[in-house]
Amino acid sequence: MILLNRKRLLWGKRDRKADAVAKELDDAFLAWGASVAILDAAGDGIPDRLIGIQGINRLVEYKTAKNKLRESQEVFHAYWRGSKEIAREKAHVTRIIGEMRLQAQRLALVL
Repeated sequence: MILLNRKRLLWGKRDRKADAVAKELDDAFLAWGASVAILDAAGDGIPDRLIGIQGINRLVEYKTAKNKLRESQEVFHAYWRGSKEIAREKAHVTRIIGEMRLQAQRLALVL
């Protein structure tokens, strides 16, 4: 696992074969103040990133506009009972962050 913050790589080593959109989307999540853990090396259909903000976590698969999920990723998405998303562009990052912040606000009202 690799952990990023806004200024630098905190732990681990980036994979040079990451999806073409990875750096752009990582930077977008970081700009919103999210934590980004790179899970690329996990394999077996596990999404590319674990994103955290305001106590809410979400698994996020990065794909370019044309790329589809591989079979192992389809299986993971079908059976994973937690939160997961697919991000292809910065607009998706904005939507995901908005949903996560809303979820955090709702949880705060309940607690």
